[in-house]
Amino acid sequence: MKLKPYTIAVAVASAALISSGWSAAAASSASSIPKANPFADEPSGPPVRGGTFTLATAENIPTLDPAFAGYDVGSWSMTISIFSALVDYGTGLTLKGDLAKSWSLSPNQKTYTFHLRSGVEFSDGTPMTASDFTFSIDRVVNPKTASPGAYLFSNIVGAAQYAAGKSTTIAGIETPDATTIIVNLVRPQPYFPNILAMPYARVMSPAQVAKWGSSISQHPLGTGPFELQSWAPGGDMVLVRNPHYFLPGRPYLNKVIVEQDVPDETQVLEYQRGELSTVDIPPSGFAQLALNSTYNKTMDVNYDATTYYLGMKDNIKPFNNLKVRQALNYAVDKTRLIQLLNGRGTVANGLVPPTLPGFNPDAKGYAYDPAEAEKLLAEAGYPHGFSTTIWTENDDQSVEIAQSIAADLAAVGVNAKIDALNASTFVDGEGKQGQAPMFISYWLQDFPDAYDFFSNLLLKQNWGGSNPFYYYNPTIQAAIENLEFSDTNRTQEIEALDAQVTAQAPFVYLYHSITEYVHQPNVFFYIHPVHLWRFADYWIK
Repeated sequence: MKLKPYTIAVAVASAALISSGWSAAAASSASSIPKANPFADEPSGPPVRGGTFTLATAENIPTLDPAFAGYDVGSWSMTISIFSALVDYGTGLTLKGDLAKSWSLSPNQKTYTFHLRSGVEFSDGTPMTASDFTFSIDRVVNPKTASPGAYLFSNIVGAAQYAAGKSTTIAGIETPDATTIIVNLVRPQPYFPNILAMPYARVMSPAQVAKWGSSISQHPLGTGPFELQSWAPGGDMVLVRNPHYFLPGRPYLNKVIVEQDVPDETQVLEYQRGELSTVDIPPSGFAQLALNSTYNKTMDVNYDATTYYLGMKDNIKPFNNLKVRQALNYAVDKTRLIQLLNGRGTVANGLVPPTLPGFNPDAKGYAYDPAEAEKLLAEAGYPHGFSTTIWTENDDQSVEIAQSIAADLAAVGVNAKIDALNASTFVDGEGKQGQAPMFISYWLQDFPDAYDFFSNLLLKQNWGGSNPFYYYNPTIQAAIENLEFSDTNRTQEIEALDAQVTAQAPFVYLYHSITEYVHQPNVFFYIHPVHLWRFADYWIK
């Protein structure tokens, strides 16, 4: 999942450190992550129904189409609020039935059988059936849709044939009746249910898709806890309670308002005026909120399952040269970046973040060594460096990070121009050939396994999508593909693969982030380990 630096991020091992004397810099060691306790400062008592939850982002939310909602926090979180899945997470990482009231796995671990709840309706009152799930997965896998999530379902029997146009349906998905779904896999895949909890597997209305076609993003119709009331580009996106939601008494909130295109400083001021329910503390608001006893009593701190990087198009000059990529890694002072973040990060010495199994705290990575960078550039045939462009999003934090990186590169002869772009332009162009020769971005887990990082960012079949680097190494490709189904020595395999990838330097490793946010004292709010904004769980006292 690709997110924005200014939006609220997520932690598998999240920490609620509610102390006005807490220092993010003191917590920057990845070897001592506090235990999760994200609800320590929430309002007491049972949930209360009613009220409006309001937050703001510095971006415009790109899409509400589940087939395209896996690359940014806004699209992901809003989509899972409108559309339901067969299975979903509780407040943590345990999966439970959502549209499915129960499910089972065959002894050979290749066949899942789901039994749906009865009486589930879309928010317009029309009934949902098992065939709607089949339609939704078919739509994502269909190459005409061009969904970046299509590859996630490639292990379903018949998915490859369907994607190639050799069949009219995915043979491995069976619906013997309106409330039963059977999914047959080619090989056992332990995390397959986690894939079904992602936006890509959310159930859509075939009739609604047929009616609106390519405009379905502006007219979403789902079975989730909320429905879209209005969406003004550059203004507010408003969700209201779905009157046909299948869980009695849920959601608690009447309404959710997401203000779009709001600068960081404005978000801080709105929060201080009581206009926002929560705010992710930007660097510019650190003193106003994190160090202010008026607000930091409700401050939570999360160690994010993210890896930030400076990407590059590895299939074009000069980035197709290993020594150039390694040189750029040595050229960037990552410790300085963490200082710019007020200590809210740990240096990335590998791809796997410290919250996931397979993270190696002893990995060496690339130290800050400008002399070594210059040496490698000369050996690569660029003794005087080269010129390039770094794409970044136009929020304050991203631009500041880009400026620091550009200064480091200039010190070793690389002239990097900065293009600060709005979110939609950045997302649209980041993975396109001929655009974004270098770019600052990051990956956050779709599900809690390091395979999610390796497969999305490094497999050739994801070129131009989740692999915007156009990176390919046949040895690494094979190792990643073997990791997908491995269930023995998995942690050791991840560590070894991470070291192998680091040596190839497909991008410049930057940092793993730490996020701080505050919320109003009467608001029950937390960051979900996968879904981030989980509006269905929030309430206001």
